[in-house]
Amino acid sequence: MVRNPLPVERLARRLSPGEHLFEEGQEGDSMFVLQSGRVRVFRRVGKTEVTLANLGPGELFGEMAVLEGLPRTATAVAAEATVVVELNRQVFEEMVRENGEIALRVLRKLSGRLREADQKIDTFLAASSESVTVELLRGLAQGDAKDWRALPSEFDVSVLAQLAGVSLHEAEEMERSFRRAGILDGRSPAVRLAPDAVLEDYLEYLALRQRYDPLSVSELAGITGVPEEEAHQIVERLLAARLAGGEGSVRSLIDSYQLYLRLKRRFEYPSPSR
Repeated sequence: MVRNPLPVERLARRLSPGEHLFEEGQEGDSMFVLQSGRVRVFRRVGKTEVTLANLGPGELFGEMAVLEGLPRTATAVAAEATVVVELNRQVFEEMVRENGEIALRVLRKLSGRLREADQKIDTFLAASSESVTVELLRGLAQGDAKDWRALPSEFDVSVLAQLAGVSLHEAEEMERSFRRAGILDGRSPAVRLAPDAVLEDYLEYLALRQRYDPLSVSELAGITGVPEEEAHQIVERLLAARLAGGEGSVRSLIDSYQLYLRLKRRFEYPSPSR
C-alpha cells in the first residue's frame, strides 16, 4: 500500500485575484499544479506585458525551477480566486519516490509541453517576423476582439522594435506596412489594433506570401534596379491583370493562389478611401 505522508491540503496555496505567484527572473525551487481558478503567465517587453498562457485547472507550471534549478522565465499572476498545489524540489522528489504514478503523470505533462513547444518553434521558424509580431500585438491589445482594440498607451515604434526583435529602422518599415494594410490605426498614445477577423486574414496573407511571393517589393526593386515606387506600380499592374483575367485564366489558378492575389490587393494596395 502506498502511503501518502504529504496530504495535498498541506501543500495548497490560495491566491486572491491579481496576486503574483512568482516574478520573471526570480529564483525559485517550486513547481505548481493548478487546482482551481485561472493563472495568467506573461513576460514584460519594455513597459508592456505579453501574455504567454492562460492556465486552467489541472495545468502544471513552473517546473523548470525544480527540474533544472533555473530562474523564472515569466511572471505568473492569479486571474481570479485560485488554489494551487506548491511542490518544492524536496517534496516533489519524495512524492516521486513514494508514488511512481505521480512521476508518470508529470512526465506525460512535460512530454505534452515539449510537443507543443516543438510545434510553436516550427511555426515561428516558418513564419515571417511580421506574423510573429502580429501575434504578439494581439497579446497586448485590450478590448473586444471583434472590434478595434487599444494597445498600451506607451506603445510606439521602439516598443514594436522590441517585440519584433528588429532594428528601429526595420520596425519603422514594419509599422508602415501594418498601417498600409489596415492592421494599425491611430497615433501614440492611442494606437489601435484591427479586429481579430482582419488579423486572421492578414496572417493568412503572410503565410501565402511566403509560399508564392517570398520577395518583397523592396527586395524586388533592389534586384531589378528599378525605383521602389516603380516596382510597386509593376506589381499592381500584374496583379490587376491576373485578377481581371478571363474565366479560363481564373480556372487555371489554384484556389489558394487566387486567395493570395485577392489578399495581396487588399493589404498591399488598399483603396485610398479606406
